[in-house]
Amino acid sequence: MDQLARQLSADAWHRYRMLEGSKGPLVADFAAMRAVATRDGLPGPAVWVLFRRAVRDPADTADPPELKVYLSNAPADTPLAELVGVSGGGCAGRSSPVSKKAKESWAWTTTSCASGAAGTTSTTI
Repeated sequence: MDQLARQLSADAWHRYRMLEGSKGPLVADFAAMRAVATRDGLPGPAVWVLFRRAVRDPADTADPPELKVYLSNAPADTPLAELVGVSGGGCAGRSSPVSKKAKESWAWTTTSCASGAAGTTSTTI
């Protein structure tokens, strides 16, 4: 998943404020793409792959930022802001309200990816 995220253009990433913390707003960069999941080596359902990347000081080049990856069965026309909000990103600064129906009907699975390591998830892309 790290390699897939690195292939996304800079324009694909959008910053969202997730929540207000005691030291100020917690923000992250998000990008999404459609993919076909595989099941037992065969094409499966179309899914959203949502990437969440920590925002950090550009001078910090020691390690790449932590990457979280979410998979969803949300409809293809779902806006990024709604994907972010339903994923738990909160999205306090940039989204329209997330519908209760979306929160109840979309399936999500998540994984964290360390630098250079593939995450584990119940769906293979």
